[in-house]
Amino acid sequence: MDYFAGYNFIELRSFEDWNEAISKSIPTDDMMDWFGSVLDGLLETKEFKPWTLNQWCAAQHRFKELAHFSRKLTPEQRKTFIDEADMIVGLIRDFYGKDQATMARLDAALAADADHHERFGWPSPVWDILDFDEL
Repeated sequence: MDYFAGYNFIELRSFEDWNEAISKSIPTDDMMDWFGSVLDGLLETKEFKPWTLNQWCAAQHRFKELAHFSRKLTPEQRKTFIDEADMIVGLIRDFYGKDQATMARLDAALAADADHHERFGWPSPVWDILDFDEL
């Protein structure tokens, strides 16, 4: 399935662009299959696109966001999404780890997300108090 049929890949370059496209286009239930197809495509072509890093960071962010803020997920699905996000971070570190500036930005973003998830998302006690739109 082509989730991004309405998007021009030339315009999907930044993390923000990819994050918005993924959150608006890919249903929660399809996230695992979608990212699997992204990896399969990379293994087939062995070619990184200029936007691959931003796409992977956005996918990682979405998996963590869903894991901590979707009320629909079972505990097993929640763990799977967290594991998938961690796997993506591992891939990013493997492929882009020599770029110290990129790794510093990645670490800062991951720390900020972790703090937000810990304070407001599952399993924070505040999670059951907050009223938020379902992801």
